[in-house]
Amino acid sequence: MRRKIAAILAADIAGYSRLVAEDEEETLRRLAVYRGVFEDFVSRAGGRVFNTAGDGFLAEFPSAVDAVRCAIDAQESLRTRNLAYPPSRQMAFRMGLTIGDVVDRDGDLLGDGVNIAARLQTLAEPGRICISKSVYDSVANKLSVQFTDLGPQQVKNIPSPVHVFGVATGEVAPPKSAQIKLSGKPKVGPVTAAAAIVGALLAGATIAMLTKTVIEPAKKTTAEEATKPAAVEASQPDDAAKARSGSQIEATKAPAAEPAAAASITPATTSQPTTETAANNPKPVTANQSDDVASMGRLRPRWWSECKGDDRAAAIRACRRLIDNGGIEGTDLALAYEKLAYAQRQGGQLDDAITSFTTSISTAESASAYNERGTAYFLKGQLNDAMADYDRAIALDGTNGNAFNNRAWVNYKLGRIKEAKADADRAQSLSPAKADVYDTRGHIFEALGDRAAAIKSFEKALSLDSTLQSSETALKRLGAR
Repeated sequence: MRRKIAAILAADIAGYSRLVAEDEEETLRRLAVYRGVFEDFVSRAGGRVFNTAGDGFLAEFPSAVDAVRCAIDAQESLRTRNLAYPPSRQMAFRMGLTIGDVVDRDGDLLGDGVNIAARLQTLAEPGRICISKSVYDSVANKLSVQFTDLGPQQVKNIPSPVHVFGVATGEVAPPKSAQIKLSGKPKVGPVTAAAAIVGALLAGATIAMLTKTVIEPAKKTTAEEATKPAAVEASQPDDAAKARSGSQIEATKAPAAEPAAAASITPATTSQPTTETAANNPKPVTANQSDDVASMGRLRPRWWSECKGDDRAAAIRACRRLIDNGGIEGTDLALAYEKLAYAQRQGGQLDDAITSFTTSISTAESASAYNERGTAYFLKGQLNDAMADYDRAIALDGTNGNAFNNRAWVNYKLGRIKEAKADADRAQSLSPAKADVYDTRGHIFEALGDRAAAIKSFEKALSLDSTLQSSETALKRLGAR
């Protein structure tokens, strides 16, 4: 046994027993997805989950700043996923963070640091985070986040009161019955900069980020983003969040698509938007209309460029201009809707994104649109819908390595390791130079118990992309780093 100082994060689901009582199977399925999202964010932040029990998780970090960022990003990603469910079925986490002295016993941590983090978690409202003063003092001048001073709080089995601060994590409306009465009188702390919190994917993380944004897992950005297969140890990173730049869904390893811009999933399209003038879509032109047509011809190339660009807000505006005023139709119109949906998904507007992807598909079917809509479903935790879209993408284009890689990741998350392996093998043959493909295979080999093959795959992934945190963390977990 050895002692050390660490930042400890404790997380627990509010009302978990009630959720299980109402629908055990659905609750357990979603818990697996959310656990994967949480673990992926922890992994990307340089931490590790050292204990899980039921609906609870304990993680350690070498840095308080990284721990707080991880907690905020995870809460935002999970909050976005909850939007797909009615309030009574939302699965909200309470989180507590402290810095303390702990004892490391064969990888498990014990001591006051762990106990206090667990107690702070019970003080947080659903979807919220409570931190100790030691954490606040370490991060207050380093993060642009709003804190609320909740004052000293007496917590169970801790002799001295713990000074507690609340962390802003976005709009959360927990049931009144779930709110906590605190003994201290809340007051706004000195740090009042507007919260700048990014949801994952994404997760990457994306999401996290499901991050591996699996699907292909375009770059599994967001964190493996999604859920862990029942057959895989909970300690393995997950959905959402390899979400970095590719088609991995926020925050958890999410299915992937062709990389387009850093930290984003870019759909692999089979048709390119035309940037030519209105002559491509001839319409009757009168003498007094010619100036308008010429102006449209000058504007459309710029709109296409912005619609496909990295600036999410600008992309949404430009794509809408193309759709409403660009005089486009057919595959061009379908592509504009697909790019709009992609930008919406990157902004966490999953329902809007699914609607736009659906419009794109109804206008002109494409493997890319199905693959990208599957990623949106994956981020919402709707794995069956995601799988159906990946199936359709592959049926339309049997050479779509992204779709095979994304489907492999979903199968992996569902514990269908044999099917996952077959899809991963196919993805490798189609996309032999993509790091995410080897990362996916590494996790599958690890689930199969083939440590040597897993290490080889993770090392290959890093040779292709040295920033792939999922593979780096996996190698450390396997003792190869």
